[in-house]
Amino acid sequence: MEQPKDYRKYIGTRMSPADIRRARAREADERYGRVIDGVCPNCGKPIRKPKAGPTRRFCNDSCKSSYRQKRQRMRRALEQDHSVEAARDFKRQSEDYLERAKRLNGQVRQLRGERRKIQEQIRITLMTQLLFIQRSKPELIEQAPRDGYVVHLIRDIDSMGTAGDAERMLRHQGYTGAMPR
Repeated sequence: MEQPKDYRKYIGTRMSPADIRRARAREADERYGRVIDGVCPNCGKPIRKPKAGPTRRFCNDSCKSSYRQKRQRMRRALEQDHSVEAARDFKRQSEDYLERAKRLNGQVRQLRGERRKIQEQIRITLMTQLLFIQRSKPELIEQAPRDGYVVHLIRDIDSMGTAGDAERMLRHQGYTGAMPR
């Protein structure tokens, strides 16, 4: 004989009908020795161990399909997040490379300026040497061999400035002899 449904103990409580059904199911599980073997990952309902066979993972097929749909949406969102994050990483890297390029460009400009200053100092030093030779022994300039020191001095002065700088300087200082080539 079936026992009468006893709702009287739930009267006056603030339990919703769903809570009452769950409480009654727990009581029935205890009364008949059913074992709760898990919880549905989608809705959270208890899953009872069947008499034979493995325990189901979901409480019903609709929970199973909605759980799979949620997982697919989460995977798509995660993939999209990964692609957005990868794009952000590429943007950060490109900004970093741009900053490095600007910094290197500034260093190159600075080095070029320093190079020009050094070349000008070397040019002045070479011109001073040529001027010293002109003042002390001008015949060394006139009799300079093709591969000699004076010819290389004149070529270096002209290559660091404009062509004919060495000759103009010597003529300005009063040299009237022939220029070696």
